[in-house]
Amino acid sequence: MRCAKRRGPTVDDLCGGVDATDSGQLQIRFGNGVTLTCFPSEAFEAWSVTLASGELFVCEPGGGITHWAGGVATVR
Repeated sequence: MRCAKRRGPTVDDLCGGVDATDSGQLQIRFGNGVTLTCFPSEAFEAWSVTLASGELFVCEPGGGITHWAGGVATVR
């Protein structure tokens, strides 16, 4: 995944990168060196990311990621 470009100030202006592991950990690195980490939850979908293309990534309860592209879900 990478940060999407938009008009005006955006996450891209601040974002140094985004990574998600197969276990469901999400890391967002900012240009100032700060890293935001979101860990999976045993009980809830801890995070979701929707790309400009409409693709959706969701951290499943207990870990793992489901990816929807074109209406089809793929579990990683």
